[in-house]
Amino acid sequence: MNTKEVALQTDIANEIQFVDIFVLEDIQRLQDLFSDANGVASIITQPDGTPITKPSNFCRLCSQIIRKTDKGLKNCFKSDALLGQHNPSGPIVQPCLSGGLWDAGAIITIGGQHIANWLIGQVRNEDLDEKRMLKYADEIGANQKDFMDALAEVPVMSKEQFNKVSNMLFAFANELSERAYKNLLLKTEIAEREKATEQLKVSEEKYRSLVQYSSDPIFSFNPDETYRFVNEAFATPFGKTPEDIIGKKPHSIFSHDEAEKRLTLVRHVFKTEQKGEIDVKVTTPTGEVRYYLTIADPIKNDQGQIIFVSCVSKNITERKLVELALRESEEKYRQIAENISDVVWTSDLNLNVTYISPSVEKLLGIPANKQMNTPVEERITPDSLKRIKAIQLEEFEKEKDPNCDKNRTRIIEAEHYRADGSTIWVAMNISSVRDRSGSIIGFQGVNRDISERKKIEEKVQKIGSHYKALIEKAPDGVVLINAEGHFTFVSPAARKIFGYTLTEEILVHPDTITHPDDLNMVLSHLARLFEDPEYVPMLQYRIADKNGNLIWVESIFSNLLADPSVESIVINFRNITERKLAEEALKKKTNHLEILNGHFIDRELKMISLKKEINDLLNQAGKEDKYVIHGKTEKFDNEIFRQF
Repeated sequence: MNTKEVALQTDIANEIQFVDIFVLEDIQRLQDLFSDANGVASIITQPDGTPITKPSNFCRLCSQIIRKTDKGLKNCFKSDALLGQHNPSGPIVQPCLSGGLWDAGAIITIGGQHIANWLIGQVRNEDLDEKRMLKYADEIGANQKDFMDALAEVPVMSKEQFNKVSNMLFAFANELSERAYKNLLLKTEIAEREKATEQLKVSEEKYRSLVQYSSDPIFSFNPDETYRFVNEAFATPFGKTPEDIIGKKPHSIFSHDEAEKRLTLVRHVFKTEQKGEIDVKVTTPTGEVRYYLTIADPIKNDQGQIIFVSCVSKNITERKLVELALRESEEKYRQIAENISDVVWTSDLNLNVTYISPSVEKLLGIPANKQMNTPVEERITPDSLKRIKAIQLEEFEKEKDPNCDKNRTRIIEAEHYRADGSTIWVAMNISSVRDRSGSIIGFQGVNRDISERKKIEEKVQKIGSHYKALIEKAPDGVVLINAEGHFTFVSPAARKIFGYTLTEEILVHPDTITHPDDLNMVLSHLARLFEDPEYVPMLQYRIADKNGNLIWVESIFSNLLADPSVESIVINFRNITERKLAEEALKKKTNHLEILNGHFIDRELKMISLKKEINDLLNQAGKEDKYVIHGKTEKFDNEIFRQF
């Protein structure tokens, strides 16, 4: 038995009725023909004896006398129910419990489930006991003369002939059951196909609307490298409609080099049948520059052949601009770190050096690559190392306080070994390097020679961290929210942002994952969106993922409640948490850079001024200058500033 048959039998068990399967007019006609052809009364009833069809050829004794009495009618129903008992081997043949006439019955089933009885009879034979019949007339309160006159009208049929008619009924009922069951299976399958077709149509309309209204450019290529489809988000920046682009090659809207760059990806996907991606730069007709991450997927037919390549582009302009700014800041920092006399370094928690600037060779006479591979015990004297580790323990103890300053620094004076075995005192301005959760994962610092400058010590502020936060590529998420504010669709990318797998059910309400400080702002824009469907707000706010972690998102809301294929608020959003962190990192690096420049320039100017004062005193004593100073101090000042 296949799945459809199992499901159908379940439906039958859940009270599918005889009238749900058969057309009563057709069944009544067949019943009347059977009765006329065989000279018997006939009726179809429910399994409990309740009539379904009208009686055929009922005799006057049964219809006008016995069934007109309460007791007689009750006995008739009881007898009909007994005739309809389940008996797959043949018909049930017995005298009627009411009038004593001979009756027979066969069950009608659908998929093995008993749904009706086909009863025949109301015939008499030589075994009929007329005395018992008269007695039964008295029992039910019928007139004896009318009873016996009606009995005389009942057709006479031998037992042998009645058994033949009963067997014919049984075969006919079985054939009717089998044909009805097959017809019901066919009807059920057709209904399921129609339902599936309608669901597919609704699904296609829904996703077509999502693609068309998506804020991301979505497009596809034919094997001949022409555009098969483009949505509004793709065409609009070029001042075109999708119809202007579909059927043409990329060269119609891009320069030759840019078009070939995109087609290289498409050709690779067609050739390898593997997904690919590429970063592209787009200059719109208005001169605006945008950056996109384009992901291309091969789409295959049922035979496994690629029929087209589908592409989705994510606008990563803001992320790119932040990356460029960070790269520029990193380059400035690197140049300063490699040219100043101070030594910049980073280390892990065990004080193993992970980076040190080239200026360490000038300070200690040891190349940077060698210093990075030198154990801490061979870089710092025992007393200084002991003091550093004690301070390290103090800092870890402070970390137990949740309100401690995460940006604090410590200045430690320590004695370092030089290449020739001698030592030199340096001031170490040390701060912590933390991961995103705020836990310490290492240290960073600036070392400055203080052996000859005890009288002019300066407190060196920590410089910007040497590392930058990596920005993860995260495709935008799409969610649908109905008029009641509940999720009706969450895309795989959105599930990933929310911290859910593809199979987990998302039961949370959007309000509960929105940060309380941002909720009123979001709700106010949503209220306006409901009032004005043309309003399309872009909002930045915080949400909590499945584990309670806060995430910054940038969302575009579209009111498509009136669209019958969507009937939802469509939210396209992206995770901008990394961008926020990157902006903060850029701000910190810029501040640290300015502080470092200020200290450096101030120190050099003080040294020039001191040398000048010494030369003046020597001149007053009639001696020659000890220091050579080229040009005036003002000129040197300008030169310093030009370098920075």
